[in-house]
Amino acid sequence: MREQIGGLAEEFPGLQAVLVTAMPDALLFDHWRRDDVELSADSAAAYFGDMIRANHAGLKSLDALSQRMQVTIEADELLVVIREMRDNFVVTSIFEVGSPLGMVRLFVDRILAEVDRTVPRFEAQERPKGVRLVDFLRKYSPDPHAVLKRASLRSGIPLSTLRAPAALSAAQVDTLEAVARDLLGLEHINL
Repeated sequence: MREQIGGLAEEFPGLQAVLVTAMPDALLFDHWRRDDVELSADSAAAYFGDMIRANHAGLKSLDALSQRMQVTIEADELLVVIREMRDNFVVTSIFEVGSPLGMVRLFVDRILAEVDRTVPRFEAQERPKGVRLVDFLRKYSPDPHAVLKRASLRSGIPLSTLRAPAALSAAQVDTLEAVARDLLGLEHINL
């Protein structure tokens, strides 16, 4: 993928980086960036994947479901276009601020076509909710090294069970979700 995106970048110098996030886990699958662009690709891919997931939840609350979503962020320094590709990938294209929007849209379509040719086709398997909750806690807790101990103390679920969350019962998952909301100060957790 990197050679193909690099070739597109030669045609459009405003393209700074491309991130491909595997869903539903919001993990970096692949990326390309210009040599002079500093970027924490793993973190950015996870946040942009989470952003798409959160936007789906927001649209669902408005009874406005969309099969494919695009989010455009215009910041002082960058123009970011996040678009879903199939059910299991999100592609984030990062452009220089001031890039013409018509050209950006054209290149986003070309980037998606190129990425679609290079990423594998597979069915994403849903991980158990307990596993996703533990990952969410580790990812967003201000103290990820101690969050499982805190969750264990508050929930009454043994720490050893939280370290192997696939085996959590439905009742334990419900308890863990309530504890996670409390620990993170959230009203809802969209997983």
